[in-house]
Amino acid sequence: MIYLLLLSGCGDFTRDTSDTAQGCSDPAECPLRVSDPVVACGDTGSTGASALSVEQVGLGTLGVTHVNFRTGCCPDFSATANANQGESRVDVYYSLTDDTCECVCQLSLSYTLDKVKPGDWTVAAGFDVALVTVE
Repeated sequence: MIYLLLLSGCGDFTRDTSDTAQGCSDPAECPLRVSDPVVACGDTGSTGASALSVEQVGLGTLGVTHVNFRTGCCPDFSATANANQGESRVDVYYSLTDDTCECVCQLSLSYTLDKVKPGDWTVAAGFDVALVTVE
């Protein structure tokens, strides 16, 4: 369960930094579309390990949640992702910047990955990995 911590001056934690996938000319590095990125400031008392969960939420679309990714407060969050079709691997890269609010809590991230081809995939983000089958 993720708790949103509302602090004066921090405003809305939701940032739309979607990337649109281009054509895939290199099957070893095919860009995926990252959409609906959200960063949430969770329970300040939580010391749990980070965990990545991935599930298919639509045709070629994965819903990703990365809880307790790191500590912070209200950074700007964006992500990019590439699929390596030969290795059946999706690598996700995060950018967390401008964390100017006055708090410290466990950050949890969520977003969707679009245009994922059918098959069994390993999704890697930070130091965490998850397995998912796309139909």
